[in-house]
Amino acid sequence: MKWSPSSDWDDPAARDQALAQVPGLPDQVEAFTASQHGEQAAAAAVAVARQVRDQDVDLTGPALRRGVAKDRRISVEGGQMRHGRKSRPVLFDGCKRHVLRDLDTGLVPAVGITPANAPEASVTEAITADLDAAGRRLAELHIDRACLASAPVRDRGPDLAIYCKAWRVRNTGGRFAKDQFTLDFDTGQLTCPAGVAMPFAPGKTVRFPEGTCAACPLQARCTTSSHGRSVAIHPDEALPAELRRRQQTPDGRARLRERVAVEHALAHVGHWQGRRARYLGTRKNLFGRTWSRTSGGCRRSAGSSPLRCRGGSRPRPGSTGPASWTTSCSIHPPCTSAAPSSRPSHPPWASPIRSSRPCSPPEAPPRYVRLA
Repeated sequence: MKWSPSSDWDDPAARDQALAQVPGLPDQVEAFTASQHGEQAAAAAVAVARQVRDQDVDLTGPALRRGVAKDRRISVEGGQMRHGRKSRPVLFDGCKRHVLRDLDTGLVPAVGITPANAPEASVTEAITADLDAAGRRLAELHIDRACLASAPVRDRGPDLAIYCKAWRVRNTGGRFAKDQFTLDFDTGQLTCPAGVAMPFAPGKTVRFPEGTCAACPLQARCTTSSHGRSVAIHPDEALPAELRRRQQTPDGRARLRERVAVEHALAHVGHWQGRRARYLGTRKNLFGRTWSRTSGGCRRSAGSSPLRCRGGSRPRPGSTGPASWTTSCSIHPPCTSAAPSSRPSHPPWASPIRSSRPCSPPEAPPRYVRLA
């Protein structure tokens, strides 16, 4: 369905007149399609048009909506592509890819694909399911702070060690921060720098008595509130406290640096797969990423890492097994205007899907582990 009204969009009256016709267009198309192919086919035919209309047009006016709709669809062909944000100034559109790598062997046992607006921790359930299907368990989990809310961390057992850079704890005006209070998890007591102890519970806020804080000689260095000092306790406060203690030791900082291997894995992924998704939808891109992960493991086992290849474009001649790529295959990116390349970007038996709206996965923070 395509409609191109001949209107002067700089004229507010002409623009409003054209927008007034938008709400009824999907209904007209649905009625016509239902008379030809049935109601079920008609509803499916206009589902995408209704979604785009509802997220961009305020039907009460009608008028164009201000701002960006929640979970906004950005492509008619790629229904799972979304707006994403890597940082405050860096935006991207499409999907995110995630990898989990064994720090001992360098292999990638599990991968994941999510829409660009999905939280980082949302992919961990699928990755954990892949590990369970392979009969493997985690001994150490090296992650970034975006994955501290993930299911493997939240439901971890005593035999799983978490390595992550702790959130910085600070207070305004240079006053006592939370890490300057003593937490005794055995007795459930929180002790302030002046020696006053209060009971605490995970997920709750500890409030010191107003009179005690008013008479404290350290009040000026602790709080400016007339109601006394308050300290919020995280539901899993023991983990951030452990991460902060470990981060203050040379051995702990050395363990955190082990995760730098993520850059190597992402360089391999970017070299062999590129930054453009080859297919439409997360399911097909997950298949492509899984195939790339498997072939990458074969190349690593065969000793033909792409970083050691001449020119860095393909394995050395004579590579054996699935790591061998044919140079006769041409690359098929979603953008049809891209020139062919001698380096294959997909397995010869997989048919890529072309799209005029490329899905560009960024280098999302991977999940690094040590497998037992």
